[in-house]
Amino acid sequence: MSTRRLHGWPRRNVPGPALAEVVREHGPLPEPSLWRLLSGLAEALDSVHGSGLVHRDLKPSNVLVSQDGPLLIDFGIARAADETALTGTGLVVGSAGYMSPEQAEGREVTPAADVFSLGAVLAFAATGRGPFGTGSGPELLYRVVHREPDLEGIPGGPAAVVRDCLSKRPEDRPSVAELYALAAERDADGRDWLPGPVSALIARRAEHLLNLESADVPHPPEPGRAPAGAGVLPPTRVDSRAGGPGPGVGPGLGVGPGAGSGQGAGPGAGPGAGRQGGDDPSSAGARLSSWVRGGALGNPGPSMLGLVPMLALLLMAPKLRTIVRDYPETPDNIDFGGLSEWAQNNDWFMPAPVLLLIVLAGLQYTGARLQRYPAWGVRLWATAGALYWLAWAGAIGLSTAWFLGMDDGLSGDAAGRHTSGAYIATHICVGLALFGNAIAAPFVAIGAVKRLNRALTEEVTAGHP
Repeated sequence: MSTRRLHGWPRRNVPGPALAEVVREHGPLPEPSLWRLLSGLAEALDSVHGSGLVHRDLKPSNVLVSQDGPLLIDFGIARAADETALTGTGLVVGSAGYMSPEQAEGREVTPAADVFSLGAVLAFAATGRGPFGTGSGPELLYRVVHREPDLEGIPGGPAAVVRDCLSKRPEDRPSVAELYALAAERDADGRDWLPGPVSALIARRAEHLLNLESADVPHPPEPGRAPAGAGVLPPTRVDSRAGGPGPGVGPGLGVGPGAGSGQGAGPGAGPGAGRQGGDDPSSAGARLSSWVRGGALGNPGPSMLGLVPMLALLLMAPKLRTIVRDYPETPDNIDFGGLSEWAQNNDWFMPAPVLLLIVLAGLQYTGARLQRYPAWGVRLWATAGALYWLAWAGAIGLSTAWFLGMDDGLSGDAAGRHTSGAYIATHICVGLALFGNAIAAPFVAIGAVKRLNRALTEEVTAGHP
């Protein structure tokens, strides 16, 4: 897939109607139109993803239909692929019925989320209805996560593509490059890709728009005053006949004349726009290398699976120590004598999960803003993350050994008669969670050492494809 850039800003007013209006007024699109729609939107998303962004809100009303192909608009909630600023407890950003399951559940959003939305849009264009039906937002979100899509009425070829795009697991979905290649083989590549009534509607709107523009005499903005429409992102221009994606669009990427060439960042350009290369990952010619966030240890968030039982153990420790003192096991029944004695006399590491939780918050906060940092800052973040995982693995090992030693020194039959069922259940759950994490800890430690080596030796930025 080749890459090209349109010179200048697209027109603020586009004569093409939204895909939602086209389907509502003129019915579903025929199969040739579906292939052109797929190739055009895959082209646009390839450009968006190549700029390190995820659109997050691809839906029929955000796709304009023109004679040259589809136009992808509305980047109001687009964010970097590794940005988590728009997610949080109880907060879901996007459009119900068209967002991916991981987006609906507030999990990490990757370019695969846009592929899911693309499949839903294609299903709507082919049938006139969303693949997950209609209803309230919560109903649609539930179906997106737990129900299979309704693909009845979609032609055979596009149906297979839609089914793959709507896979529940992100890793099972095709890439936009694969979708573009598949659609390009079937795209008739003719100018009149739309049904006659739709083409006539676009022509009438174009004529009306030209009449309005000819009567509108523009005036330069007053000094110190932003021009009308400033801050509004233009649509991504897509022309599938040209054989390549449109410009990289998104906050801080300098769309417009000279974007990506190191000359004159366009409106919305963030720090580093207009520079090329350097050691600033947010510059126009650089992005984070895939390994920075790739792999299981690129995101410290899953460490909560171990921090939760360690924090619970910290709260349980005083009572557990009292129970062991009051109901000790007989020496003949203690299997790990040295370990039990050590556990009953050592708890210096107990505050470790609290400290790790504070470090985790710092890593998550700074990790969501890595695109703004210079290369040395990204390298420092990756190093701190590797050291964090090493400390996590060590804390898990110590906590599990302490729990095992204390449990071995406890007379379970005697203690069980003097403790509540809820405490016993919590005791068992914490133990199982600690043992499960202890099994993973050696592998985590090995991965952390490898990641530390990469953070100290490998490049943290890479040029755009």
